[in-house]
Amino acid sequence: MRDPCEYVRLSGDCEYQRFDYLAFHYCTVRDWQDKSSFLALFPVSAILLGGWLLLLFALVGATADAFFAPAVAAIADRLQLSPDVAGCTLLAFGNGACDFFTQLAAIASTAEVRARCLGSLS
Repeated sequence: MRDPCEYVRLSGDCEYQRFDYLAFHYCTVRDWQDKSSFLALFPVSAILLGGWLLLLFALVGATADAFFAPAVAAIADRLQLSPDVAGCTLLAFGNGACDFFTQLAAIASTAEVRARCLGSLS
């Protein structure tokens, strides 16, 4: 199979995404013009998706500054922890919390999802 769009459409690896970035990159952008000019639009797609990625990182950083860092500072003050210890422990707990709760949800799910998620722990 030489057509990347066909491969992306037939592959079931990324079927639960809200927005299919690979289909956008390999199919939608290619359909804007004829198939022979896909390489000319490849940088346009890469710039659009790269800009979107930078925007998402900026939003995550702003959200962490506004909500996560003040909460960690309040917990550190309450527990009388130094800023260094709070940064090493509480931020690490906060960073790993999403993985922990994802694993809990996987354990409560079907056997196939449980096996796939628990296998990703290693």
